Amino acid sequence: MEYRILGKTGLKVSSVGVGCWQMGGLVGDSGWTGTTDEESIATVHRAEALGVNLLDTAEGYGRGHSEEVLGKALKGRRDRFVIATKVRPLTDDPDEAKARARITEACEGSLRRLQTDHIDVYQLHAIPHEGTMPAVMDTLASLKRQGKVRWFGISTNDTAAIRKLLALGDLATLQVGYNLLSRSGEEALRLAKTENLGVLIRVPLASGALSGKYFNAAPQ
Repeated sequence: MEYRILGKTGLKVSSVGVGCWQMGGLVGDSGWTGTTDEESIATVHRAEALGVNLLDTAEGYGRGHSEEVLGKALKGRRDRFVIATKVRPLTDDPDEAKARARITEACEGSLRRLQTDHIDVYQLHAIPHEGTMPAVMDTLASLKRQGKVRWFGISTNDTAAIRKLLALGDLATLQVGYNLLSRSGEEALRLAKTENLGVLIRVPLASGALSGKYFNAAPQ
């Protein structure tokens, strides 16, 4: 396994990570996947055996179930992994107090579900309402000072929003949707290089379209 330093964070991460969306399983009537907890836990342990140490999840994956499964999978192994998770900030409400509370409460929930005392990389899962951006960045900085979050970033290809957040605080990572079929994230990648942001690439194989599995299964 190859390892890289994740931008300004200094975190040493495997060049291949595990995206944990499918670990959300089936929750109520929500249409996640039918992946069982046993399969998810086995996947994490197999990934570790192969040298993978980067796990990316979110509070929204299976309404928090993905984080819960990771908490179980990482018992006795927490210090071997870099955990990246995400919070969806308020996007259409200009109330700063609500924006702060949303981030703080979500962080506490993720810590509890992950069964850990800190999150290595805490990412905004959407662009906050512009009027609350200063409050959101200040809240993230506070969580970092408290040791609950080591670094924070955002998942977006929107360079205008990235620049606004960079001007307000110590944004350290950027998750970008990018692959050979969808290259709209190239401007964001150039900005990340300029600002020394650690980059996480999502859907690198276009949800399997570039893996060959669909072509192999196509009728002749």
